[in-house]
Amino acid sequence: MGVQDLTSRIETVRGKLQEARNQMPSGEHRDVGITRHQDSSYPETYDRDRAVRYAEEYAENPNPRYIIFGNDCTNFATQVLIEGGVIDYEEAKDPDGGGFPNLEIFNPSNWGSDKRRLDTSFIRAAELPQYLEENGLASLKTVDPVSKEAVHSEIRSSLKPGDLIAYEHDDDPEADHVNVFLGFNEDGVPMIANHSPGKISELKWDAVKTLVHVNG
Repeated sequence: MGVQDLTSRIETVRGKLQEARNQMPSGEHRDVGITRHQDSSYPETYDRDRAVRYAEEYAENPNPRYIIFGNDCTNFATQVLIEGGVIDYEEAKDPDGGGFPNLEIFNPSNWGSDKRRLDTSFIRAAELPQYLEENGLASLKTVDPVSKEAVHSEIRSSLKPGDLIAYEHDDDPEADHVNVFLGFNEDGVPMIANHSPGKISELKWDAVKTLVHVNG
């Protein structure tokens, strides 16, 4: 597929998501328009609008302020939570720059003293949900992906835009991927934003492991 075809498909998905949000009842409606991120103080509670705007803006084009990893999904999800005010960057940052295990896996591509870099609990899919739960920041719900309809129903009843979804793609019981839930499109399909790969897309339901509902 050429670059132009891929770009066209991405724009089509975005357009459909926007149309669906405009048609939702007020209780489910979200403004998904992308606006340029501006630095300012973080809110005291979770600002879901701000978090989702960040996820949509930086899903495909990573924020250059942060170190980017080869496996970047959890790093990106934490950035969304920082932007929404759930996590303070000063608490999440790597204290000495030496906390990255197995650099062959994480493969940071833009090292620099001016880059924000997060500690290990905030860049590992197996650790971030537990950290949030243990610190009273989120509640977790395990999902048995027996069918697409069952998974979609669980998401509809448990999550709000700006929450997280964790996946398990192999026999290891630990989560190995995390993305950000954006809401449902006009076909009733959950939409997600993630890194590794960096994109906004429909949910792949069959590997969903844990729903992470952020408090607030």
